[in-house]
Amino acid sequence: MAMEMIESPIKKAVLPVINEDFVCKTILELLGTPPKFWKITAGGVGKDTYRVNVWAERPLETTTGVYEYYDDSLWASYYICDSFYIRITPEGVIDSDPPIESKY
Repeated sequence: MAMEMIESPIKKAVLPVINEDFVCKTILELLGTPPKFWKITAGGVGKDTYRVNVWAERPLETTTGVYEYYDDSLWASYYICDSFYIRITPEGVIDSDPPIESKY
């Protein structure tokens, strides 16, 4: 007696692959994009655990005391405006220190 394969009517969800790109995109969706955003970096520090840094261009003080932003052809200074230590799964962020809130 041969067994017949029956396809399940329940469709399995296709979950995204967790990598640095997925982590960065998820954090920016939750946080928003800061003014003068430069880049976001994510480094794995364990299973499903990442350190995420959000970088922005720092205004440079001129001789008149006015802060200005420079274009890419001149020297620029950057700083980490937000930093998080997170645990994430394909369903989303499980835990964040500090908590991620929409800021921008």
